[in-house]
Order: sequence, then structure tokens, then C-alpha cells
Amino acid sequence: GFPVCSYRVTCETPLLHPNISWAGGICLSVLRDHWEPSTTLSAVTLGLQALLQQPNFGDPLNHDVADYATAKGEPAGMALMTQALQGGDFLGHEVAPNPGCGPNP
Repeated sequence: GFPVCSYRVTCETPLLHPNISWAGGICLSVLRDHWEPSTTLSAVTLGLQALLQQPNFGDPLNHDVADYATAKGEPAGMALMTQALQGGDFLGHEVAPNPGCGPNP
């Protein structure tokens, strides 16, 4: 158990993100490869914040999103991510709107 095993962190809100699976799993190195018993919740939170701000397309968990975004290239890939903030159906999955970005901000 904890602290020998890492925190179990999931995303309850479906996101269009290459490092978050449709089921809510999160691909974050501090939770797997770089886990140490001394890892703090603050370090995990900062890692999540960085991951949300800068998706890691080189180590995707959600290959559908990574493949779609990289195949579209710029600026279409960025447009997809921007559109995702408004929520809706993406690649057959319902994505919740980001607060303040939906049809009624």
C-alpha cells in the first residue's frame, strides 16, 4: 500500500487529451516510472497541471486523440483542442465543456 505504491489518480470528466484515456486513466511519469515513496501530493498536482497545459504527444495514453491531432498538424490540431474546450462529441466520445467555454459561458 501507500506510500510504497503510487497515488491512484483518475480524471472523472472525459477530456480530449492525449495523456488521459476515455476511461479517466492518466499517463503521468511521476505516477509510474518516477514514483518514489517520498513523492508528495503537491508534486503530483503540479505534474497534472503541467500535463494539462502541455500535452505529451510522444507518450500518449489516448492514441485516438494523439493520432488525430498530430495527423491534422498545426493549426488544425490546435483548433481541435480549442474546439474541445466547448465540449461535445469528439471521436465518438462525449466531452464535457470547460467552464467558461461552453455555449453559455
